[in-house]
Amino acid sequence: MTVNLSVENANKDLIKAFKNMAKASGAKLTIKQDKKLSESLKRTIKEVRQGKVEKFKDFESYKKDMNSYGSIDYGENEFIDSSQNCEELEHNKYDIDLSEARNHILNIDYQDITSELSIFDNQKCTFYYDESNNPRKFWLRENDFNAPVDKNFILGGVMHFGDTSASDIEDLKNQLKLQKTIKEIKFKHISNTTSFLDCLNSDKVSIFLRWLYDSDLYVHYLNLNHLYDAIIDIIETIPIDNIEIIARKYDYSNVRKFKDVMTNELYKIARNHYGDFYRLLLRYDYPNIAHENIKEFYKCILSYTKGNSWKLKSLSKVLRKAEKQKELVFLQGNEKKIIIDDYSHLYISQIVRFLYAQHIFDNEYNIEKLLDEYFLHVSEKIEYRFTDSKDEPFIQISDCLVGLLGKYYTFLNSFDKSQISQLSNKQQETLCLFVKLLVKSDNKSQLLINSIQSREDIKNHYKLYNLAIALEGRKDRLNGDEGIDADELYWQLGI
Repeated sequence: MTVNLSVENANKDLIKAFKNMAKASGAKLTIKQDKKLSESLKRTIKEVRQGKVEKFKDFESYKKDMNSYGSIDYGENEFIDSSQNCEELEHNKYDIDLSEARNHILNIDYQDITSELSIFDNQKCTFYYDESNNPRKFWLRENDFNAPVDKNFILGGVMHFGDTSASDIEDLKNQLKLQKTIKEIKFKHISNTTSFLDCLNSDKVSIFLRWLYDSDLYVHYLNLNHLYDAIIDIIETIPIDNIEIIARKYDYSNVRKFKDVMTNELYKIARNHYGDFYRLLLRYDYPNIAHENIKEFYKCILSYTKGNSWKLKSLSKVLRKAEKQKELVFLQGNEKKIIIDDYSHLYISQIVRFLYAQHIFDNEYNIEKLLDEYFLHVSEKIEYRFTDSKDEPFIQISDCLVGLLGKYYTFLNSFDKSQISQLSNKQQETLCLFVKLLVKSDNKSQLLINSIQSREDIKNHYKLYNLAIALEGRKDRLNGDEGIDADELYWQLGI
């Protein structure tokens, strides 16, 4: 399902809020912005800055006074009149109807996910969270980002339906043979290795995955690739009209998907020319490109698009369109060199996605403060709390899970299929368990597992999925320590 949502007087803060919610949910957001501010809007902005706030008897009066400045466009099939839920404006405060916003924004690949949402809306459920690879803030330093770009941020854990879970955590502790002095299970108690492949050799990791798979718990998480998230707005800030013309030349009727292909090509450039590309971002105070530097910024990126593939050629055409822009919606008005000021929008997106569930987070005091401020403005009663993991066993289980997921996505970011031929039988079995656990949750609902990453990395993710499924089906034919014929298996899978 595609939706048109028109928002009048959409300032940059509002656009950024919509963008973060959509990006974290996997939805596809397109911005269309008028070229000029109307005189009445200019007057209004001046009055607001002076602390003057007017009241209007209805939305039509308000709309008449404030001519349109920008709109957020989700397609061509339906228009949502924002006057339906407009509250009287007073003291610069507002109420956000999250249930309606969610229905319009959380659409994955233009599909109607109403039935998916009902799985969680119509019964009690509880989500537990911990995080992995959390730098708290992500920015450009003199020589590199403040955190490794190959280590994805993971926010997630386990969830259950109903009032309680029947899972026996004491049984897990006994199976893991933990020392009696250990009061809190951490990832380090099931594996102290540095790589995902080494984790697959751990008996305790296998025990943990088997226990979790057999339980009534489901995996849920949001995975964010920092490099992809850093560069995505270079394409997203280009108006859809400019891209549509090029997309249709390559027989892409779905412009949004074409945009994703272009972003993926840009991501490969940024990854393959990492040092030079990083210095380019630094030189132009990314993500705050000055108006006079727009043309030069995109011209520099264009120098990396030389090649014969249709994808590189089309990316070149898209970037040439961007050269001519007078402003960049997502890349101006930002703090210089700050990519992610905090990760609160990812927490918010999880709460909004599962709006009527209870959310229990491991203590993050700054995030808790930001969420409390944000949810002051919503009309729904939101159930969430932060707590010490020592007091909540399922946060401890979440810690073990996201620790393993963090290592998995680091492995995936440099995926090499030749490594597969080196897997021992133990690693093969544990990999199958790991994938079966993810499939269990994915089969329950596609909303439980979400990623902000490139098409390239998603492709590698499903390569590993297919590999594990193939191994599971062929394990009776695998003998001793001979391993597997990786090339043959990949040929059979069509990878």
